[in-house]
Amino acid sequence: MHSQSSSRKRAAAGRRPMPEPRPRVSKVTGKITSYQVWSPTFYRDGKAVKVAIGAETVEKLRDAYDQWFLDNPDPSLANQASEMATVLEFGQWYLDEVLETMVLAGERSPATLANYRVAFSKHVCHKDYGCSWLRLGTKGQPDQRLNDENLKAWVRRMIKAGVPRPTQVAAIKFMHALGKAMIEHPSRSGMRVNPAEHLKYPKGASKTRQGVKQYVSDPDVTRRLIEACNTVLPPAMCALWNVATVLGLRRGELVGLQWSDFDVEPGWVHIRRQGQHAGKANHVRQPKGEHDEEVTLRRLQVDPDLAAVLATQKAAQNEARLKRGPKWGHDRFHRNGGRQAGDWVFTLDGLMMAPSTLDLLFRRIREAAGAEHMTLHKGRHDMISTLVHLGVPPDQVSDRARHKDKQTLFKYYLHATAAESQAADKLQAFMAALRQSEQAA
Repeated sequence: MHSQSSSRKRAAAGRRPMPEPRPRVSKVTGKITSYQVWSPTFYRDGKAVKVAIGAETVEKLRDAYDQWFLDNPDPSLANQASEMATVLEFGQWYLDEVLETMVLAGERSPATLANYRVAFSKHVCHKDYGCSWLRLGTKGQPDQRLNDENLKAWVRRMIKAGVPRPTQVAAIKFMHALGKAMIEHPSRSGMRVNPAEHLKYPKGASKTRQGVKQYVSDPDVTRRLIEACNTVLPPAMCALWNVATVLGLRRGELVGLQWSDFDVEPGWVHIRRQGQHAGKANHVRQPKGEHDEEVTLRRLQVDPDLAAVLATQKAAQNEARLKRGPKWGHDRFHRNGGRQAGDWVFTLDGLMMAPSTLDLLFRRIREAAGAEHMTLHKGRHDMISTLVHLGVPPDQVSDRARHKDKQTLFKYYLHATAAESQAADKLQAFMAALRQSEQAA
């Protein structure tokens, strides 16, 4: 008895008051045979459902109602009372209080905060096709509440308004982050399930599961880009594409690379920082995935050929430094948006190069090489794709690429290799059968 009463007290502390029981009357005898109530609404397989709870007496019904909450400590209630009324209020609170705090702590990038603010203000809060008016918790009519169907209607309105596909992806990405924040803060949102969990990206959109494309490197394009670096760029920048395609560095990591990161004797380079532009200023941040325990390889081996190209670039950079004298690494107008002085590998004036400047320089390279389809990030793809085609084990390739998700390699690269291998096997079998038929004749 004592255990039953204590269990009932624990259940009562975490549940709503039981609704008024509904008696069930026998059609034969006309007497009450049992009592029934409905459980609170909860989600099962993405659908809102209720469960009928019944017992012979009202007292047993109370025990059964308490037991249901004991068996379902987190019933994923569809709605509950919320401190905030609309998506607009919760979105502003999430950006100003939650995400900004994470940025200050170094857990999220300032660029992420800036991109989310743009997506929220221009597309979630748009006066014609936005969804900031959707209500949280139990407030509002069904067509006014934040749920999966109304979010899909918001995406349809964006498409009808002619919003570009990359912009749709950015807005939906922010809504996914907002939905996760809602279930992490149920008292403020009134939601215990992610309302954007089943919200999909447009078909064919890049950087999504609907737009996965297999990447295969082209050695001829790589050769032309390396030659263009030597003809178009100054000698103090000639190793740009070599470093991008051999080490597989991201754009921010190229910007943040310093000569002190290289171990000359053993031939290693340490990835310690990245450069980013956010909020009209340039920042030096930790490299991507620094807080992820899965990403452990921060040191990459430098082969002798790359070391020779880097030595040539460093010699040319030292000559440029001597020519400029005290002006090297100094900005007397203080208008460079937080660009820091340092021994940067890729610099034109001794200050950290803005990521947009690096993009402009690479645009000149690809125009000279006749490779308009190439981007600076595709140098990283070249490195990964080349290692895959050379037969390097997938776990070693993924470690060198510093992938957080090991499935990234299989999703973007190994499928193409498997398809080529299968085609080669079929062609080889066909040619063998053809030779056998000729010998028999």
